[in-house]
Amino acid sequence: MESKTQIFCFHRISDENSPAYPPIPIRVFDKILSYINRHYFVIPLEEVFQKHNTTKTRLIITFDDAYYDFYENALPLLNKYKFRATQHIITQSAATGESFWTQRLNKMTEACFHKKLRLEIPELAIDKMLANEKDVEKTALDVYLRLLGNTSRDEILNNLQTRMGDEVTYTRMMGWRELNECAKSGVTMGSHTHNHATLTNLNNTDLNFELEHSRNLIRQQIPSSECLSLAFPNGKYNDQVVTAAKDAGYHYLLSAEQTNFVGNSTSSVLPRYCIYNKEWWKNYIKLVLIKQKN
Repeated sequence: MESKTQIFCFHRISDENSPAYPPIPIRVFDKILSYINRHYFVIPLEEVFQKHNTTKTRLIITFDDAYYDFYENALPLLNKYKFRATQHIITQSAATGESFWTQRLNKMTEACFHKKLRLEIPELAIDKMLANEKDVEKTALDVYLRLLGNTSRDEILNNLQTRMGDEVTYTRMMGWRELNECAKSGVTMGSHTHNHATLTNLNNTDLNFELEHSRNLIRQQIPSSECLSLAFPNGKYNDQVVTAAKDAGYHYLLSAEQTNFVGNSTSSVLPRYCIYNKEWWKNYIKLVLIKQKN
């Protein structure tokens, strides 16, 4: 029987205090990679359907969003352990340096807390002072969920940004220069769409744009990349999205379902375990529980 493969998804690796969506601290990420080194056989994404002569559980390491702290903090540690990884790029952010909508929301929420400002989003009937860091995380998640399917999302966030002015420092994203350097270090590049749009909410024209434009940009700007993988933003997909992604040239489609991938599965979507806690002991418990699923 074909053995199972586990796929991990990471986002930010940083010592920054960012309570809305806490990054994994550098030291904790090093411990996670050390655990992986002991217990897994790491393979690149493009070998997911191949057989390997190993008794260890196979593992694929992926990242979403293409934050600058991947280049600054995660890549040196991946190189330390000689691990291959796949980075999924939001091409609008790579091209402009601007944060995408979920990270803009996180940073504006955090700025209200740190500067003791009221978080005012009249379009969502939100007007509150944030009491502590847990309240920041809870509120940012609540607003995120309410904006996921909101057709006025960009207008709402732009209005909030206008009200806050220069009070917000946004998260730095990798540009094409850093992404090309990552590719030279063995990182495989995939797409996370152009605008991090929820693909299931789009009409056919917008869906095809998000899939095709992002892939074309990556292949143009990173000549060594074929860009064969797509990570669904917010983990959302349906049959229409899967068909459109395949038509756009993607071979590997990645979701956020917390389960293993079986090599003889008929599904064309690869599930991933999201690893994101800032505390090592919580990550360790999750890693052990995931490992036991093999």
